[in-house]
Amino acid sequence: MRLSKFLFVAAAIIVWVGYLAPSAHAWCDPIDLPCGASISGTSLEGHDDISDYNCDSDHWYGKADVYRVYASYDSMLITLDWSAPNDDRLRMFVLSDCNQNHCIADDAHFLALDVEVGQDYWIIVESKRDNNVAYTLTIVCSDHPLPVELTSFAAVPATDGVHLSWVVASELNNSYFEIDREQPDVSPWEQVGTVNGRGTAPSAASYAYIDPAPTAGATYDYRLLAVAEDGFREVVGHASVTMGSANTDPALVTGFKLQGNYPNPFNPSTMIRFDVAEAMPLTLDIYDVTGRLTTTLASGVFAAGPHEVMFDAAAYPSGVYFARLASESQKQMFKMMLMK
Repeated sequence: MRLSKFLFVAAAIIVWVGYLAPSAHAWCDPIDLPCGASISGTSLEGHDDISDYNCDSDHWYGKADVYRVYASYDSMLITLDWSAPNDDRLRMFVLSDCNQNHCIADDAHFLALDVEVGQDYWIIVESKRDNNVAYTLTIVCSDHPLPVELTSFAAVPATDGVHLSWVVASELNNSYFEIDREQPDVSPWEQVGTVNGRGTAPSAASYAYIDPAPTAGATYDYRLLAVAEDGFREVVGHASVTMGSANTDPALVTGFKLQGNYPNPFNPSTMIRFDVAEAMPLTLDIYDVTGRLTTTLASGVFAAGPHEVMFDAAAYPSGVYFARLASESQKQMFKMMLMK
């Protein structure tokens, strides 16, 4: 009888202690992801109150998706994007162990962490009020986090030099960009300019620089470096150009031509080039894949010669778009691809 009573009390104590202790079962059965993974989710899985882990407790008790990542390098960059980035329905939390009652870090969109090589880390995408929000989670691991995530880098000859343009998806402690140039077998690499960065920014941005020095007919290589606030330097892009390879002299423009765009595919902006042999009124329109007019980029009288107009598609969804150049008597169109 005494034994039965003892077992009953012991069982009650275990249940009571288990009730008081934070339950981590929802976090301990995660989806395993490798470094470099990019995965889409909808925050549909199980519950746990994130406040039990000493994380931000401001109403983060909805459904969550849970991922485990093995740290193969000593730095981890985690980004979270969703279709409505200005609302507050999602947040990501990072735990060093699914049973430990504390967080390493949390943020809505962007986390850069120093981690321990060989350890597992839990990344929780948590929702408010059981919102089912489609999102994309991206994980990058490295010995030193890259200052920028480059989307494109292009060099185009023009009448006033070489027009360099690049697009980044994000920046991490990025102080500035350095632009270097060399003439293969003629001159070594030399710095020709710098452009200020945005520090730490999880959003995309476009940059441009004009190098006025190149000589007509010569071929040049360019490299783009991102320089972090701590001095870390990383080459993030290369481009080559031959001066005179495009119609850079108005006198050489002999017709009406929509030349194309660079870069293509692009994200989120691209430069559209066209030539006209004589001054005339023109309209440059952008259409989506359904044939609907999206925007009119330019309209008016253009002088004879080459022209460039930027299309910023940050507010538009990924997909196929068409640029249409029209005069009173001529029309031309080509296809572009926006990839976010």
